[in-house]
Amino acid sequence: MAAARALAILACAVAAGCTTPSHEEPPARRESGASDAVARAERDLERLRSADAGARDGLTARDDATAGSTDPSAGSDVAPARSDAAGPDASRAPRVLATVGERVVDANDLADAALYFFRESYYESLAYLIGREIARAEAARLGVRVERDEVERAVERELDQQRNELRVQFGGEITLEQFAEDNFGEDPESYRERVHAIVRDKMLRDRVIRYSLVRDGSIDVRELAVEERALAEEIRAAAIEGAEFATLVEKHSVLATRRDGGRIARVRAGFFPSPIEAAVSELEVGEVSPVLEVERDGRSLYHLYRVIRRVPGDRVPFGAVRDSILAELDDSPVTSLEVLQWNRSRERLYPVRRGRP
Repeated sequence: MAAARALAILACAVAAGCTTPSHEEPPARRESGASDAVARAERDLERLRSADAGARDGLTARDDATAGSTDPSAGSDVAPARSDAAGPDASRAPRVLATVGERVVDANDLADAALYFFRESYYESLAYLIGREIARAEAARLGVRVERDEVERAVERELDQQRNELRVQFGGEITLEQFAEDNFGEDPESYRERVHAIVRDKMLRDRVIRYSLVRDGSIDVRELAVEERALAEEIRAAAIEGAEFATLVEKHSVLATRRDGGRIARVRAGFFPSPIEAAVSELEVGEVSPVLEVERDGRSLYHLYRVIRRVPGDRVPFGAVRDSILAELDDSPVTSLEVLQWNRSRERLYPVRRGRP
């Protein structure tokens, strides 16, 4: 019960940074085949136990000589740096979650069970943790900071939101204090610290993502894809002759982006597969790409791209653009697609070696 809720909170943090509480009981495990599943899980425990350690071992970083020596931690709320290059600290015993007679259930056991029974959520949570470490490293490298009073205000808003959602779901029968105790075995102060850490990391991540757009630059494009090359060539000819590209997208494209005229905003380097990236990078604003064949789900699609805006990069210090970035985040929060795109681009700087279960 606590495992499922903890994973749900992490998954929510991956997508939007919120920690929406859930007090629903998980479905009961089916009796049919349950003993077989347990037996398989027990056989796999030792093999699975290395997955987290392997992933943690893989987080390494390279210094950026252009970043200067700005210390983002002065007067700010920054997570402590962690280095597990030689593996997790063997002297630190895993947290005990329960005891059954003389047997102990610890955090490693929970990770094993989560990987086996909640595999998708496990890997979503692992991706969140990897992204968190990358964001922390980038914040330190680029001098991005979050002030403590900003985090405290955001924590209050988050806790108020959780209280409101509990009232809506349960009519006041369950308080936030009860939720913290039931899900994490924590008192209100400890639970607040947990939320504080999640909120702080999300704020830091969002600022780093938007600041990296300022530094690296971006483009806005419209994309179109059809199933026949001949049709793609006809559409390209029509666009070159002056037909509105967005209208052509809405009429012909088989991609979900057709609803917005194919617009993809604020695309950074590394977002597209290599062949598309190479073609788009050479386009001038308003220019239409050649027809590009891309394999998707075992079938060929024929793509066209039109660049509608280019924003050049500017290596200005974070402090010089901080206020504009915060105003932009208030108006347009970071999306899950942005997070995914940014994580992929930054894995070039911070190679990630994921353990294999």
